[in-house]
Amino acid sequence: MIVITQPNATEEQIQRIVTRVREFGLEAQISRGASRVIIGVIGPEALLREKPIAAM
Repeated sequence: MIVITQPNATEEQIQRIVTRVREFGLEAQISRGASRVIIGVIGPEALLREKPIAAM
């Protein structure tokens, strides 16, 4: 799964997403671009279906 932040996402918001992903037992890979941050979520897809993070 790939999470793409809004251009105005704060570092605190990004870290909340990463923390939540890790709480699910998944790995988060962060890639910072000029205006957005992309968070690659690595792990079993079944865990992602059970625990939404889109609304963060």
